[in-house]
Order: sequence, then structure tokens, then C-alpha cells
Amino acid sequence: MIINRPLRIKPSLIHARVSFLVVRQYRELGLEVVVIAHRLQIVQQIAASIKNHTGLNPQLITAGHTTPLQPVSVAMIQTLAKRDHWIQALKGRVLIIDEGHHSGSISYKNLRNRLEPQAVIGLTATP
Repeated sequence: MIINRPLRIKPSLIHARVSFLVVRQYRELGLEVVVIAHRLQIVQQIAASIKNHTGLNPQLITAGHTTPLQPVSVAMIQTLAKRDHWIQALKGRVLIIDEGHHSGSISYKNLRNRLEPQAVIGLTATP
């Protein structure tokens, strides 16, 4: 059961930077993380930020492009929702939702339920 679902509001200029800080905090606790976003450009920015600032090389899950499983994964929600084998592999991780103000939509709720995350963090620039 998830008790905490914080939503962090961040200015759009530091979009990907906040993501890497949250990822680093959970990795320091030994937890695995999956970050989901709804646009390819954002997935690529978040993955690059995580790599540049933590040294971790995150797995990417996008249409037509999936890299090997890693402790940190960055995925497009549209792709991940259609890949049952990745859902199974990513179950129980900390879930970070970029543009967290969309997390109440049916597609996000369905994915969240299927992933059974340890915790859910939403990030948004929309107050």
C-alpha cells in the first residue's frame, strides 16, 4: 500500500535536474527507480541528466528503442503501457511521474496499478 504520493512543483527550466536529484536520493537508499514521461524529448533529457549528474546509465524504454534493464529506467508511458514484459520487470520500483499533474488520468492510473510501486512521486511545473 502506498501511503505517500507527494507532488513536487518545479520551474520548467530545471525540468530534468530535479528528476536526477530524486533518482539519486532513492538509489542511495538502494531502491530501483522508474521515471515515466509522455514525450520522447523529455525522456531523453531526463536520461541524459541522470547520466551526467549521477554516472548511472539509465535504461530507456521508448517506441522502437529499448536498452538493457538497469536499476534506473526512463520510459515513455505510451510504450511502457503496451509492454507487459517490462511492466513485470519494473514492478515494485519507486515510480517518478514527470508532468505529475496528469497522473490522475486513466492511463497513468492503470500503469501505476500494474507497476505496484513502492512509492509514487509526481513532478510538475504546473501549479
